[in-house]
Amino acid sequence: MMKRKIVLTFSLLTILSLTACNNSPKYTEEDIINAFTQEALTRIDNHGKVGNKKDDIPISALKDYPTSFDLRKVDTNNDGIDENYVTGVKFQRPFGTCWSFGSTAAAETSILYDLGQEAIIDDKDTIDLSEHHTAWYAYTPLPQTDVQGGEGLISMVDGVNENPSLRLNSGSTQFAASSLWASGMGVVQEPEFDETSKEIEAQLTYRGKNAIKTTTEKGYAVYSKEDDWSVDESLRFRQSYMLENSFYLPQSVYIKEDGTMDIDYCDLASKAYKEQLMKGRALVLGFKADAYLADKVEGIPKYINGETWAHYTYEPSTPNHSVCVVGWDDNYSRTNFLTKVQCTVNGEPAYDKEGKPIMKAVNQPPKDGAWIVKNSWGALDTNSQGLTTSDWGIDGTGYFYLSYYDLSIDSVEAYDFDVTNSIKGELDEYIIEQHDLMPNEAPHNIETNFPIAEGNVFIAEESETIKFISCISTEYKEEMNISFYKFKGDDLDYNHPVLEFSKQFDNKGIHVIELPNSISLNKGEKIAVAISQKTDNNYFLSVGSEWNKKGYDNNLCDDKYYAVGVVNKGESFVILENQVFDFADLKQKMEEMDGPTSFLSYDNFPIKLYASIDKI
Repeated sequence: MMKRKIVLTFSLLTILSLTACNNSPKYTEEDIINAFTQEALTRIDNHGKVGNKKDDIPISALKDYPTSFDLRKVDTNNDGIDENYVTGVKFQRPFGTCWSFGSTAAAETSILYDLGQEAIIDDKDTIDLSEHHTAWYAYTPLPQTDVQGGEGLISMVDGVNENPSLRLNSGSTQFAASSLWASGMGVVQEPEFDETSKEIEAQLTYRGKNAIKTTTEKGYAVYSKEDDWSVDESLRFRQSYMLENSFYLPQSVYIKEDGTMDIDYCDLASKAYKEQLMKGRALVLGFKADAYLADKVEGIPKYINGETWAHYTYEPSTPNHSVCVVGWDDNYSRTNFLTKVQCTVNGEPAYDKEGKPIMKAVNQPPKDGAWIVKNSWGALDTNSQGLTTSDWGIDGTGYFYLSYYDLSIDSVEAYDFDVTNSIKGELDEYIIEQHDLMPNEAPHNIETNFPIAEGNVFIAEESETIKFISCISTEYKEEMNISFYKFKGDDLDYNHPVLEFSKQFDNKGIHVIELPNSISLNKGEKIAVAISQKTDNNYFLSVGSEWNKKGYDNNLCDDKYYAVGVVNKGESFVILENQVFDFADLKQKMEEMDGPTSFLSYDNFPIKLYASIDKI
């Protein structure tokens, strides 16, 4: 079992003796705050704009792939027998929890593929993870009794104060899911469904505690959002499989200065997606759908062909829905996508004097090719706790095709889990040493042209052995230099690191790294870990940050929430030219400034240590 680490804090004042190494530093605290200010200003300036970043493509992805691939039909052993590594389609109603369903679906496939064919029994789902658990804790701050008490995302959905269950309608992204999982909050296997159960474990299934039912606009029977959907706090740090790596993949569309799509770049980015799929990792991504719920009518269809179930967002758009990609077909014809749509006036369908729809031509994709996508809007055989079926998707399967060249695809991620419990080892208990427990809807970094590093300090609550470290790379081809330092009393022994090593990552994402040598700590012993992140030209700090209440009030947050990050003194620090700055002090100054950083709430640095508990 995973234990929530309660971390003690102390003053970093003794560390400041490091400044003796450099009496006249070239860079100062002001330079750090200026770097944070520039990042915040860029986010404010880009708010509401469609992303258009041209990323590097991992070299490992630049190879030839089959013309088609489907994780529902994989001949893993080359024996002519296809296996299905994709779990059943589910139904997210009554809430806008697509981000949790899409992420969880991708996690289920990754885990099932790694477990192998022996995990597949009579073609039934043997992995069924809890979307409810992930969605609930994303918007349920830590209790005040915790060291990081109050930290989290605060839902601002209308009526949430009267009905806390409505926080499940707050909206989010797949990055929030992976940041929760990295903190030991999921993924969690659901128990066998029992509508009448009042056991705490039953709260992991997707229903309210009283199993109150209602009917949607199209007559679908679903569980009511007016029920009590809360999940007991004792289940927060429940975890069935540990997240070992996540992969932040490039945005696939780049619009050139002449207004046309860079098709060659899109084809290269698609190879990065295919690389992950070939390794058995389904993808979760965001795109602009005609609606965000299966039967939520939002005017006339603009992007999806209801006859072929082929979707193409032909104009740059901000995503509003998350789904799971399980395969591809290079030869899927571009002619399957819409050629014309009905015009609208003030959002309403337009008709001519004879009552005929007024139509306009729209662009089809520039080339053939589409992703095979699993949605969370149900199916005729939907796995939705035995309550509801839906005829959505190709032949009612809940699947559709999404063009490679869709102009809204963004926030693409794949997951890799430790299915063999190699991190956990043979021990029953382990600790995640961590301070960063605020979910993040997107990865962020602070960029500088001068050397800078970030770090965390931890105190062993009991005798333990540190075996792994978790960190986040936010750039491609990023090198990390990692150093561990122990203390002599309250003094950091900076001149004698107990461990130093480097790692380079081709992909952006969350990484759990095995230490070259384990580090043993006695109960009450302190340790500091510092990480320098750099590419060929720049240095970076990975940092968790989201819009605070001021940012929300100024309409900077796309979803209905604001963030509270808790950084206590002595937990995190920034190193600049051998100067050490307590990040709690920097955070307070930045949030009190009347400038761009005052719209953001900052969390501790995302550095975690995984330690086994020494048994006596």
